[in-house]
Amino acid sequence: MNSDTHFDYIIAGGGMAGLSLAYYLSQSNVLKNKKILILDKEQRMHNDRTWCFWERGEKNPFEKIVYRKWQQLDFFGDDFSKRYQLHDYFYKMIRGIDFYHYIWDQLTNHRYITFKQQDILTIKTTDKGAIVQTPETSFTATYVFDSIFQPDFTKPGSHFLLQHFKGWVITTPTPYFNESCATLHDFRINQHGDAARFFYILPFSTTKALIEFTIFSPQTLIDEQYIIELKKYIKETLHIDTYKVEEEEFGIIPMSDSKVATQVNNTIVRIGTSGGYVRPATGYTFARTQRYLQTIVRNLETGGETITKSTNMHSRFQLYDSILLNVLTKKRYSGAKFFTQLYQHNPIERIFDFLDEQSKFTEELRLMSTVPVSTFTKAAIDVLF
Repeated sequence: MNSDTHFDYIIAGGGMAGLSLAYYLSQSNVLKNKKILILDKEQRMHNDRTWCFWERGEKNPFEKIVYRKWQQLDFFGDDFSKRYQLHDYFYKMIRGIDFYHYIWDQLTNHRYITFKQQDILTIKTTDKGAIVQTPETSFTATYVFDSIFQPDFTKPGSHFLLQHFKGWVITTPTPYFNESCATLHDFRINQHGDAARFFYILPFSTTKALIEFTIFSPQTLIDEQYIIELKKYIKETLHIDTYKVEEEEFGIIPMSDSKVATQVNNTIVRIGTSGGYVRPATGYTFARTQRYLQTIVRNLETGGETITKSTNMHSRFQLYDSILLNVLTKKRYSGAKFFTQLYQHNPIERIFDFLDEQSKFTEELRLMSTVPVSTFTKAAIDVLF
């Protein structure tokens, strides 16, 4: 094998999942001397997105680059609102630009890690391992970790929605925001028949905040519709008349219970959205992706043949997600009303544990008793049979 084109691991795609995996491999005492190739058409070094997540304490591997964190969260529904004190939890935000710079600072001088800016044409398996073909050459590896594959999230029998959002970072000439409190959901807007529409607000200071308009629906909107809703919310709900848009972001996250093959075979493993890491019921990806990738690295360290073992969700959480998607896609119940009841009748720690797949079954039963039982029972029967 050509030593210039053969690697122990090839990471296809240099986004959040691919770079996180490269970072964990470089930190492993067992695997740090493995030859790793990161392939992507570009080296991402700009602020193309933000990631939010909640966790207990401050032990995140990327705690140094957490841009802001809050221990107070506001929830607003049509007939219920509350400010939550998180106590053990933090709600955290990491900016894309900070993440990329931090990871590349860690990887740049690593003698066994190579980055090449090339398009990936194909990823295949042979008797001798995996082959990644680019326009320039072929690279081989013992394992390829693929984050560029695009799964079919609309397979027959599955439920599918898009979580799409447009956000503005705005500044105001005078203090307006409470920088110690973020707004997690604000449903005080016309739902227009969609599964759910809401805003959230992440304040960076008393005069600067990210305001994001989010929709759960099968299709995206035209750009002007997002802008109209952002302007209307800022003026009519927040009562801000004068502001400047400093930054803008747009994103689309698939919410689907379609089965995705994570470990394709003994040489190709899909990670990130390609591997089904998105939590179907919420669209949150960052914390879940980190847990799954750390499990993969532990399995590689022990020489396990099935390196994705223990990364998959518990089957009961898969069922919960399918039931909720069934309710939302078939419009059995308003998403705004569902989330309002959830937050109105449960401590926020129970909700976070459930959404993080860390809850106990007894707590899940308590949570389920606070939503429309008959509606969700019909959806469960539909999913199961």
